[in-house]
Amino acid sequence: GEKGPQASRAVQSQVQCPGIQKVILEVFPYEMPLVCPLTSQAVEQEQARKDQNVLTRKGFYFVLRLPEYDFATPLLGEVATLPGVHTESLEEVALQMQMVAGYVNGRELNLSSLKVDTSGNWLRNEVGLDAHQLFPSVRCGLESALFSAASHIRGISLSKLLLSQNSSWTSLSNTPIPDRIEVNALVMSSTPDVEAMVHEAGMLIEKGYTTLKIKLARGISPEDDARAVLTLRASIDKSVTLRGDANRR
Repeated sequence: GEKGPQASRAVQSQVQCPGIQKVILEVFPYEMPLVCPLTSQAVEQEQARKDQNVLTRKGFYFVLRLPEYDFATPLLGEVATLPGVHTESLEEVALQMQMVAGYVNGRELNLSSLKVDTSGNWLRNEVGLDAHQLFPSVRCGLESALFSAASHIRGISLSKLLLSQNSSWTSLSNTPIPDRIEVNALVMSSTPDVEAMVHEAGMLIEKGYTTLKIKLARGISPEDDARAVLTLRASIDKSVTLRGDANRR
C-alpha cells in the first residue's frame, strides 16, 4: 500500500465535506427499562439513600437533521446523567439542551470545518455557544450529533472521520482506518459469585462477543478478585479477551 506523507494526504482527501448545511436540531426524552440495576458505587449509594433501585435509564437525545439529506438512520447525540456521578441533574440538562437547540436549530453551519481538537472554537464561531459554559454531558451529546452529521455527508463512518483527524493515527501509514469499531460486553455478575460470572460470560460469547469486561475491586479482597479472573479465564476460550475494570466501584 501507499506509505508516508502521500498516504496521509490520501486519508485527508477522503474527508472533504460539502459546504454549509442548514441544521435542524431537536431534543427528545427517553426512558428504557434495565435488565438489572446500575452498579457503580456512586449510583448504589444514591439508591441506598433513596431506598430504591434504579431500574430505568432516563435521558435525552439531540436529534439532528439536514434537510438536504435523507439519511436512513437518525443522527443522535445522547445525554444521560447518572445520579451520584454527574453534578448536573436531568432537569438542568433538559433546560440547557433546549437552550442549545434554540441556538442551533435553523442555522447554516459549516460542518466541513468541524475538527476534534478545535470543536470549542467551532461552537463559538459557528453557533455562538461558549463550550465551557455547557455541562460536559450536554457538550458531549451535541458534538456527537454534529460529528455524526459531518461523517454522514462525507459518506464515511464516524470512526473514519475521527481517526482521519488524528495526526498520530494518520502518521501510521500502514494502519488502515477501520469502518467499524468493535465493542466489548460487560459481565454484570461480579465476585464473589464466580459461578454466575462464568455462566454469564458463556452466554455473551455465544452472542458473538470476543472481548469481555469484568468489574473488580468492589469491596472484595484482591486475592478473591484474582481467583475469579483465573477461574473465568480457564472456563472460556483463549481467543476471548478479558478486561478488568477497577476504576470505579
